[in-house]
Amino acid sequence: MGKLSLAVASALLLSSATALAATSAAKDQMQHSAMQAKAMAHTTATQTATKDMAHKAMATKAAASKAMTHEAMSHKAWHKAKTSKWAMHKTAWHKTSASTGERVVQALNLLEAAGYRGITAVHPKGMNIMATAVKAGKTQNLMITPTGKITPTA
Repeated sequence: MGKLSLAVASALLLSSATALAATSAAKDQMQHSAMQAKAMAHTTATQTATKDMAHKAMATKAAASKAMTHEAMSHKAWHKAKTSKWAMHKTAWHKTSASTGERVVQALNLLEAAGYRGITAVHPKGMNIMATAVKAGKTQNLMITPTGKITPTA
């Protein structure tokens, strides 16, 4: 009976070890699942908090922007009402802060478009451009204003 009891004891011990290993593996699996659930809950809570903070910041920015927009619109309306000769002059000649050379080129283009040929003695005089040109066989001294008006001079 010694061999039989040894075999039974060995089988019993083996089944206990297998049961213990299975229990340990199940326990590890449960701990791992619990840790994953906790991490997911933490991530979700962090994302929700971040979204809430972002929404609050956007709402605050929108309220401030609305107040600033009203103030900026009032300021812009004031400037529109103050349109002056200077503003007209600025838009006519200084679209991109034109240099003297650029203004002379613009004046030459205006003269050619108006039918003047043989253009000579082109030079700035104040904000105007002075030139001598021929039109229909007649030589004339001309003044080109910042607005593009060509007028003969004496």
